[in-house]
Amino acid sequence: MAISTPAPSQDLSTAALADAAATDMAGAAQALARAGDPETAEVLRVMARHNRVLALKLRATQGAAQDRMGLVRMF
Repeated sequence: MAISTPAPSQDLSTAALADAAATDMAGAAQALARAGDPETAEVLRVMARHNRVLALKLRATQGAAQDRMGLVRMF
């Protein structure tokens, strides 16, 4: 029975978007901190970290899925 997994390009595209959003949020957080709004800056930093972690998880999951597929082909 085949296990349904998301398409690799979709996972990698989503990871790239999450990474880009994290970069934008980090930049906005820095600007807000300079402008004297540390509370909002910290919230944006937390959101940026969250998006960065999601991107890493997506890439890691994709790599693990490719490894599993390689093992299945070998046996």
